[in-house]
Amino acid sequence: MSTLEMQLNENEWSKGSASVIFVEWREQKYTNILYTENGLGYTLPVASTPVTVRIANASENIFNQSITVIFNKNLKSGNFVCAHLVVENCTAVWSSDNRSVQYVTETSITCSYNQSSTFTVLQRIASLENIGKVVSNFGQEDKSKQVTEGNLKTMENLIQKASRDIAKIKEARLKNEKIEVVIQAFPINELPNSTAKLSAESASIELLWEAIKGESPSGNIEFSSTG
Repeated sequence: MSTLEMQLNENEWSKGSASVIFVEWREQKYTNILYTENGLGYTLPVASTPVTVRIANASENIFNQSITVIFNKNLKSGNFVCAHLVVENCTAVWSSDNRSVQYVTETSITCSYNQSSTFTVLQRIASLENIGKVVSNFGQEDKSKQVTEGNLKTMENLIQKASRDIAKIKEARLKNEKIEVVIQAFPINELPNSTAKLSAESASIELLWEAIKGESPSGNIEFSSTG
């Protein structure tokens, strides 16, 4: 269970009353929300169950400095980022706005925010960020950075290196205004008895996992699509 701490302006608080709503989300629907940074959205593992904080019947001046949320940590270690939910182009995404984690212990992560919203902690994955750098280059005016056979080969090599990390979350998605990449990966001994179903905004593909099963240096099988 996560903990909420708030600092309030005593002068404003004494003028009336306010309601504080604190909701901890237990369902898994939030796992498909992408984290956005520098124009690129991509999948990051959720390190703590998201919570929503809302203040009702209170003036904007009731806050003093920040809202502090102490999250229970679901992942043991990693490079964590504090995030809150925003809407970009009619789509809900996670954003950090350059916020940083205040404290990390064996069991909790502490984040500070300056407005009410839905909050969580995400875990950065360096191998996915390397793929993101290639995706970010696609579609630029510089022809050397457009979608070419060489660029796709570079991304394919990076996906192979990232397959072990992606297998932990089963599916990763990277998206900007020009291109969307969807990657699925499973440990070879955990391949599902079904088809690989990958869908982007304008295209989808299905393929039997058994049709692509084979030797893999990383011990994982990955399958990706671009759209």
